[in-house]
Amino acid sequence: MDFSQDELIGLDEVIINSLELDIQIGCTQEEREKNQTIELNIKANIGQWQPLAQEGSMEKTVNYVELSESLQNLANKQQWFLIEEFVETAILELFTKFRAIQSLDIEARKFSLPKAKWAGVRFIRDRS
Repeated sequence: MDFSQDELIGLDEVIINSLELDIQIGCTQEEREKNQTIELNIKANIGQWQPLAQEGSMEKTVNYVELSESLQNLANKQQWFLIEEFVETAILELFTKFRAIQSLDIEARKFSLPKAKWAGVRFIRDRS
């Protein structure tokens, strides 16, 4: 049996793995005064990519270069107290900037915990 594209239901994702961001973040002022590197793993569900890009325009889909630049710009915007605060703000900004994103799964890793490779958070949010 042959299927047409119209008959398929998809949950396509834009994925960015191990994106390193320079950021001033931490609970203490000393920690926030110097840049640290955090690592993000991002999955942005866009439904089906094909209808979004049929016109050959990137405006209706998600450009992963622009997405990563948006995150670095946000990281540079201020000093951050908690990694949770940064991730939640990032999610709100990405939903605002990229209308094609239906849901986001962002894992953020910080490398400052002694005797651990990393510590972090993972937020999963749907556009409501």
